[in-house]
Amino acid sequence: MPARAEWGSLLDLKGTVFRYDVAHGRSDLYVGELTTAQGLALFDPAAPVAIRSFGATSYKHHGWATEKDLPAFASVLDLRQFLEREGAGLGLIEFEIEVDGSHQLGTHDDAECHFSFADRESLMATLKRVVPAEYEGLVINALLKNPGMYIACSETGALRKYASFKAYLAAEGGT
Repeated sequence: MPARAEWGSLLDLKGTVFRYDVAHGRSDLYVGELTTAQGLALFDPAAPVAIRSFGATSYKHHGWATEKDLPAFASVLDLRQFLEREGAGLGLIEFEIEVDGSHQLGTHDDAECHFSFADRESLMATLKRVVPAEYEGLVINALLKNPGMYIACSETGALRKYASFKAYLAAEGGT
């Protein structure tokens, strides 16, 4: 895995929201304000990848494209390079993949990454890379002690808990 220093944009996640939960023996993590490409960058670039679901409004001549319209991707790096080449003009709406046969990543509207890990170690490694370093212990502790809750970290490190995403949006002025 790349070191934290290589992910400057991920270190600016102050002000975002996180959610941790355990379901069906898997460790799940939601990270707001994280693009699909940034979420992919958290996986080993050489790991094999399988696209489960894909929807984009502007891929080539297709108009609406699904996973059936895409080329095959051998690795996370291949998929990341494809997304970078296509850029924002791709109009990515729906995205769900399996990585290395055991981890999953899903996004909607090219934001808000939903990870599902087969083991807690992978969850912890990812958390340590996306939580701002200065608040790492505080945020990770709050997440692990409050499964199922949305935890927001302000610019100053103040934590707020929300029982639902709707409550988070209402309190944070979202829609």
